[in-house]
Amino acid sequence: MAKLPTLSEADLTRIRAIEHLPTTLGPNIAIDFDGVEFPAVNFDKFYFGVYVSWDNATFRGAAWFDDTVFVGRAWFGDSTFHQEAHFHDVAGTRKAVPLSFKWASFTRHPPDFYGLTMHGDTDWTAARWPNTPSQRDDLDEHIRAYQRLHLIARGLGKVDDEHIFFRK
Repeated sequence: MAKLPTLSEADLTRIRAIEHLPTTLGPNIAIDFDGVEFPAVNFDKFYFGVYVSWDNATFRGAAWFDDTVFVGRAWFGDSTFHQEAHFHDVAGTRKAVPLSFKWASFTRHPPDFYGLTMHGDTDWTAARWPNTPSQRDDLDEHIRAYQRLHLIARGLGKVDDEHIFFRK
């Protein structure tokens, strides 16, 4: 079982600065970040032992979920990512856990999912994707992210998603 990382005083100060951050578990034993507006946030190596929801959350800065463990479903529906969203080497207690990005909006970068085994119930319904960047370095990053998403969708047999990511 993974353990929560030790938080430094600087980490605690950053966390306390996030307005409307929930302090208790929800009624169905869930962590509810619904509607929370995050500055740059780092959930690297966090262990979420229950269902966790970021419904309608706004990520103003980069969002890091590298090496994060989700035991239950993770819901990002209607969330907006204004900067990068990194989901490298995300794990579950099973081989993969369902992730939902239904109606999520990625305004600047497509999410990075390197080293992640996606669950067959991953949902991209009506997700909004960033415009094509004009800078070559940014364009190359977008291409790599969409290539990975295309391969993930192909592996899951999600033909519609596969075509969306291929066109991107």
